[in-house]
Amino acid sequence: MTSNERHYNWRLLAEFVVIFAGIVFGLLADDWRQERNEAKEGVAALRLLQTDLVADSAEVASRLWHARKDSNVTSLLIGAWDDLEASSEYLEKAIYWYYVTTYYQPFNSTFESLKAGNNLRLIEDKELRAGIIEYFQNRQVYLQQVVDLSFDADFKTMDKLNQHIRLSPKGYRWGQLKILSSLETLYADSEVRNAIAWSGWIASFMVSTFEQGLEENAALRARIAAILD
Repeated sequence: MTSNERHYNWRLLAEFVVIFAGIVFGLLADDWRQERNEAKEGVAALRLLQTDLVADSAEVASRLWHARKDSNVTSLLIGAWDDLEASSEYLEKAIYWYYVTTYYQPFNSTFESLKAGNNLRLIEDKELRAGIIEYFQNRQVYLQQVVDLSFDADFKTMDKLNQHIRLSPKGYRWGQLKILSSLETLYADSEVRNAIAWSGWIASFMVSTFEQGLEENAALRARIAAILD
């Protein structure tokens, strides 16, 4: 092999190495840019999820307040049951609370959007991702189910109470509600008392359930905040 041939072969090899290296570095650069873009998208997703979690925590806290009120009202009524000296106004104030209903509307639009687009993978922290899925896909659904259970109990209680109360003319102090039956008749209705007791048990269960939901929400917000900061 002549020196010209050897020189030509080395030149071809050098050109091949340069081309190959260019392709490899180009692919690596593309991967780096993609990873960088996905990291930015992941941060943006966490910010939006954080916004939903903040809004949902306010919703959960509001429903928790009502659940505690339901539980306290039941204790008040059961405590006053059979007390013929109890004030009708006192009882009406408590009974009225069963006619105040509040819903739990979960905030989960960001999660649903990420899930539909198969973009939950953008959240690199696997443990955090699992916690987010658990909260939005399971915890929120469970909270809604508990609220539905509470509504069912309260509606049944209202159905039993309707035999003894009526909605008063507008302007009556406790939500236009007035007891028609005598206290003796009201107290003698065991179905009413049982319905009130059941509503109270559900309310107490809902208190503990929503407290857990609020704790999970706060823990997720704290972990996301640590990443965003």
